[in-house]
Amino acid sequence: MMRLADRPHGASCPRKGVGGIVWPLLGIALAVRLAAAGGADAALGRAGREFLFPDEARYACAGRVLAAEGRLVGPGGARAALAPGYPALVAACARIFGEDPLPLRIVQAFLGTAGVACGIALAGAIAGPRAASPRAVFLAGIFLAFWPMGVGHDALVLSDGPGVFLWML
Repeated sequence: MMRLADRPHGASCPRKGVGGIVWPLLGIALAVRLAAAGGADAALGRAGREFLFPDEARYACAGRVLAAEGRLVGPGGARAALAPGYPALVAACARIFGEDPLPLRIVQAFLGTAGVACGIALAGAIAGPRAASPRAVFLAGIFLAFWPMGVGHDALVLSDGPGVFLWML
């Protein structure tokens, strides 16, 4: 293993500059996700709908019942129809912000951005400390910031967006 003292004269630190691109990439990822969340909410509102998919309505209903009554129930009152993690997030947002889905979409935008940060960290770990440039980190960050499935799921009331962040941990 090469120590800092063993570097040839004039050699630069191998990871220099990575921190300078991570924060702008995360800012871009957050901006894209917030725009998608606002756009989805506005488009659904214009269409007179609260949700796009039936799964969204099921999660929202389970979370709202959990917030109001403290019990987890799925469709038709089934107790084992849903895993408790995502309805608990929906319930927490409903208690704090009310039943409007926009604040939940915004929370998911932040969680999705945290997932992007985890992906960038993973790319940096795979590239290794001797990477000559932050290219792998930059490419991973750009890909994850604009990944359509990630952006789309973060804008909808679905467990996929927060799930990606939790899987990355």
